[in-house]
Amino acid sequence: MKISFSKVILACLVFQLFSCKKDKDAVYSEENPIEGFYIATGFNQQITNWIDASDDFVTGYRFSAKVNGKINAITLKIPDGEEFVKVNIFDFSSSKLLHSENMVVPNANVNVIKTITPINLEKDKDYIICMYTNDNYYRRKTDMGSITYPITSGNIVFKEFLVDPIFSPDNIPTGGGSTSFNGDLSFVFQQTN
Repeated sequence: MKISFSKVILACLVFQLFSCKKDKDAVYSEENPIEGFYIATGFNQQITNWIDASDDFVTGYRFSAKVNGKINAITLKIPDGEEFVKVNIFDFSSSKLLHSENMVVPNANVNVIKTITPINLEKDKDYIICMYTNDNYYRRKTDMGSITYPITSGNIVFKEFLVDPIFSPDNIPTGGGSTSFNGDLSFVFQQTN
């Protein structure tokens, strides 16, 4: 049986068209990058509960996505219950506030997940997520050593830890160092293409 060259080419083109359509219509899994970050940095080794610290402060981190995607939810866990924690997400370069959420934390040490109207993230663009609180988990490596940013967890790249004692409604934290991390604030990310 002879198959003509043109029929082979036509079959390849049809296969390629259907393959591209599948990629375009793909539904990607959601991911929460924070646990992968803790494992990669060793910041899961030594955790101290900071409850009702003497001063309120703002803490968070700068990050980017390796792919275009969206934030579908905010996640938060603190070592104190019956709390309200304000969470903000900013565009890093413009300092524009993209989203603000008051998180209700009814119980200590329980991960709270709040679905939000999706926030689109551009590939390789920097953003900041931060919380205003006096309760968090102070995380370090057992040897008290430092880490080197950036740290990648799934499709999210952590660029720097941020903390600031200036506690005002929409203050953006400015620096934090590389030997500790205040958590546990994160988000649910989903690739879009």
